[in-house]
Amino acid sequence: MKRTSWWLMVLVPVLLLATGIASAAPQPKGAVWAASDGAGTVSLFWIPKDLAWPAGGWRLERIVSGKAQVVAQRLGPGYDQEALARLSGAEAASITAFASDLKKGAIPREKRQLAVTVMGLSAAANPDFGLALGVRYQDAASKKGKRRYRLVALSAKGAKLSEMTSAEVDPGKSTPLPEAAPSLRAVVKPAGVELSWGNPKPNPALPVFAFVVERQDAQGGKVTLTERPLLITTVAAKSPPVRFTDAAPPKEAEASYRVFSLDLFGRRGPPRSATLFIPDLSALAPPAGLAAAAGDNRVELSWQAAVSPFTSGYVLERALLRQGPYLPLTPDGLDPDRTSWTDKGLIGGTSYFYRIRSMDPRGNLGPPSLMAAATPRNSVAPPRPDDLQAEVGRTRVRLTWKAAPFPVAGYRVERLARDASRWTILTPAVVPEATYDDHIGLHTQGEFRYRVVAVAFDNQESKPSREVKAILLDTVSPNSPRITDIDGRDGRVVVTFRAAPPVADVDSFLVVRSVSEEDPGLVIGDPLPAKAERFEDRFVTVGARYWYRLVAVDQSGNRSDPSWAREVTVLNPAIPAPSKPALKVAAEPLRHVRIAFDMPPEGLEVIVQRYEEGEGWRPLTGGIRNASEAADLNPPQQPKARYRLLYRAANGVAGPPSPEAEARFE
Repeated sequence: MKRTSWWLMVLVPVLLLATGIASAAPQPKGAVWAASDGAGTVSLFWIPKDLAWPAGGWRLERIVSGKAQVVAQRLGPGYDQEALARLSGAEAASITAFASDLKKGAIPREKRQLAVTVMGLSAAANPDFGLALGVRYQDAASKKGKRRYRLVALSAKGAKLSEMTSAEVDPGKSTPLPEAAPSLRAVVKPAGVELSWGNPKPNPALPVFAFVVERQDAQGGKVTLTERPLLITTVAAKSPPVRFTDAAPPKEAEASYRVFSLDLFGRRGPPRSATLFIPDLSALAPPAGLAAAAGDNRVELSWQAAVSPFTSGYVLERALLRQGPYLPLTPDGLDPDRTSWTDKGLIGGTSYFYRIRSMDPRGNLGPPSLMAAATPRNSVAPPRPDDLQAEVGRTRVRLTWKAAPFPVAGYRVERLARDASRWTILTPAVVPEATYDDHIGLHTQGEFRYRVVAVAFDNQESKPSREVKAILLDTVSPNSPRITDIDGRDGRVVVTFRAAPPVADVDSFLVVRSVSEEDPGLVIGDPLPAKAERFEDRFVTVGARYWYRLVAVDQSGNRSDPSWAREVTVLNPAIPAPSKPALKVAAEPLRHVRIAFDMPPEGLEVIVQRYEEGEGWRPLTGGIRNASEAADLNPPQQPKARYRLLYRAANGVAGPPSPEAEARFE
């Protein structure tokens, strides 16, 4: 390995700081700074102009009142042997190799600026390294008064190459300390206490170079947290905050943090402080290994003890759903040395979900652990359901029973028909309530037996309940009968009908009469027996129109739909012919004919007719109801006259005439 590569590898961790330091200089590519301690000593630090290291080193001059005085004739790598001796072997070797490469011109041009920057940063971080490298100098016991320092770059032959001049400084007056960081924020995080602060405003006259972080505990003990100064990586106007993490802060205690700004001469500015209480966040970490073991109506929970000594207890939580909500089982907390707990009185077959949280000394709860689940079983089967009752309706059988005094998922209902060899399960899924309707429909008949089984959440079953018998009601209506004929003659209505099969379902018939087709009608007369096929209705009005329907009725009182309506008009009954009237001719007190006849039948009246030549039979009288004799007081002026009778109904319909009777006049 080449020597140049060796010393570059030693110093490369500080390479990224080069840009920030160079940009803080009054000259972008080189500068010399001076600072007074106020007691006669002035410290100097510089960066080579254009980052080009002069082969002959530098000559340092002091300028007072415009007069220059040589302070150091020659400065460069290895000139200060005392400072070189105070370095580690690797650091001293790197400076020796660097000086040799400079003299030989062994550092390629493209790497020269990189090498100079790295060496310069090391010199800024370590005063002895800077003295040995020839970029630092202390002008001690100087007289008071303002002065400047001029640094002259020399060639290998001692010729002047370039120069740089510092700002004014007075050995009798202290140079102001670097500005404090503008802000400091301390936040407790799992990795430790994170500190963040901003960079001070750029000060070209004397830039802030690094920071030192200190921590002070409640008892006043101090410790420096930065083994080496925390170098500034950028001085941009809107640079991100500087961050530092105290990875091993005191736990459950108060601590104060102080951040000091350092300039190039290692001087500390005023501190920026932040005080906070540091809880042990690990005390809230959930214990590992939460496990749940199912038992009889219980779940055994176990976990590993907390790692943090500041964990003050645990809170167990339980939910019935994986996603919660979770409710605390131990709201007052369990002792931190507990690693197990039993959840009792649980319902067998139900899944329970558990998680655990740690508690810190102030009662705060941490995040929950991973979930653990268990499904306990019941120690006993559920008791058999009691007091099973069956209520029979037209279309369903309603079953009710007393709910089991036991946590059950539901009940299974079973039915056995009269001639069946095995029970039928009516409920594919258990029913949660203590009631069930067996919908049997309108046409189901017969006898059923029922029983109920309680099913627990863990699928354990009770013994069947006692059986209950249900005799189904006959709710099937017979079929509608059919009217085969209807007759309205002779002043009455005769209805002929037949029952629809099956005839055995019919117990009686009802006759419904309406006065219009839309009229639902009324039941007339007494029910007809099942074997009846004819009905006669005499309570009708001759000439009226009626509509008849029949309804079949079974032994359970179920009625069929009415038959189709049949219309009929009531006609007159047969009107008989009257007997031949008896005639008697009389001359006094005037010429007349007396006509005698029988009383007319009920509902009829007698009409006496006389034959008129050229006109035929003409009525001689109106209708006679309550008499048996009539007189023709104006018989025709002829030798003889002919008479006859006929009966007429109330609606004006006349019957056949009687035989004729003849009257002769002398």
